[in-house]
Amino acid sequence: MTEVSPLSHFDRLSRLVPLSGCDVLDIGAGDGATAARMADAGARVTGLEVDAARVALATAQHGSKITMREGRAEALPFPDAAFDLATLFFSLHHVPVPVHGAALAEVSRVVRPGGQVFIVEPLPEGPMFELVRPLDDETVVREAAQARLAAMAGGDPRFALIVREAYTTERRIPELQGFIDRLVGVDPARAARLPAVQDALAARYAAAPRDATGTAVLTQPCVACLFGRV
Repeated sequence: MTEVSPLSHFDRLSRLVPLSGCDVLDIGAGDGATAARMADAGARVTGLEVDAARVALATAQHGSKITMREGRAEALPFPDAAFDLATLFFSLHHVPVPVHGAALAEVSRVVRPGGQVFIVEPLPEGPMFELVRPLDDETVVREAAQARLAAMAGGDPRFALIVREAYTTERRIPELQGFIDRLVGVDPARAARLPAVQDALAARYAAAPRDATGTAVLTQPCVACLFGRV
């Protein structure tokens, strides 16, 4: 059985980077939950999402704790050297592959020299990946994101690898519909594909391992990299 890390993605970041007083840009902030945890740790956090609806959702949930902005990774709406830290939690593989280079150039531009970049990406494997695969097979984009991380670590002059950690997370899914709603919330384009794969999702969910309460328990291998901005 795969050993599951007891640490969350946020836990890993907070062990590596002192967040108190830090100006943070969270790219692909989603509902703002992780951005809010960074704010609770003393950071000044700006979250970025691609459309107004997601910005409004995160703002409604977290109020003035974080600042949300609409924008895209390849065209960040911020001045040069505005942040001490940029974070991408499961976000890089949602950036279109042709603009990966532009996105990282933008990250380099807005992070101060001596600052840091923390990127967490899921691998294209594991039970969680297989559950979602009928709805959205992310094999290509996840492989591209891993290749980009390897390229950054292998000699990108803008970034110096500080730490690379490979680990497995675990997620409990008490019921399928709520999980599907969240998947569609992350990428509304998935809604059009849902009717054709609903039965396949239900079958995979039914076959998933369960804990003593009957809740589905799925694991996901991940890689986290902390880079220094040169």
